[in-house]
Amino acid sequence: MTDFDSEQPADLRIVLVEKTGAGKSSTGNTILGRKAFTEEASFVSVTETCEKQSGVVDGRKIDVIDTPGLYDTTMSEEEMKSEKVRCIEMSVPGPHAFLLVIRLGRFTEEERNTVKWIQRNFGEEASMYTILLFTHGDQLKGKSVEEFLAESKELRKLINISGGRYHSLINDKRKDNTRVTELLNKIEEMVSRNGGKHYTNEMYQEEQRKINEEKERKRQEEEKRDRERRQEEEEEEEKRN
Repeated sequence: MTDFDSEQPADLRIVLVEKTGAGKSSTGNTILGRKAFTEEASFVSVTETCEKQSGVVDGRKIDVIDTPGLYDTTMSEEEMKSEKVRCIEMSVPGPHAFLLVIRLGRFTEEERNTVKWIQRNFGEEASMYTILLFTHGDQLKGKSVEEFLAESKELRKLINISGGRYHSLINDKRKDNTRVTELLNKIEEMVSRNGGKHYTNEMYQEEQRKINEEKERKRQEEEKRDRERRQEEEEEEEKRN
């Protein structure tokens, strides 16, 4: 891994996403081949704000954007929204891949909803740019990752939603970067299938427009129900009088 001119756009721009505690920051370090992000053995999100680190891996210019945990309870909805915007801005002109990091052996309801969270916040098109990245595959008590996945109906559903794309990575600081090379090749293959395109800020803005329209529709419906309820109460009061 070597540094490169930060003014030049990266060949691959990768956004790391997880519930919390799956090893996202460690994964960023494994991809870049150095300790770029702060990592800690914790089920609490270490990453409080979006952070970008860069490097050259296998001759490719790589940007990796680490994000706060999706269900970080220390952040308000407005703060999380602000960080999502910063995440997209950091990956300008847009990320080639969302890596959804999941810790094998600890699959929860929140993790079942992570792909839906990406789609809800970044739009349906974001799933075309998503790869499931499984960590801690070395802790499956003798089973291979494939064997473990074969026994997990829920994980297979998640993989199907992501177009069948997944990879496993062991963040054990070994110098062998074969799995990283394979991951980058899978990302490039996905980019090729997407017509060489990346996720764009316009896609994000369009999804936010839809979200805001839906919020406004619900607000108007709620106001209408309130008016109707007050009217009914007034009519009942008149009848009693």
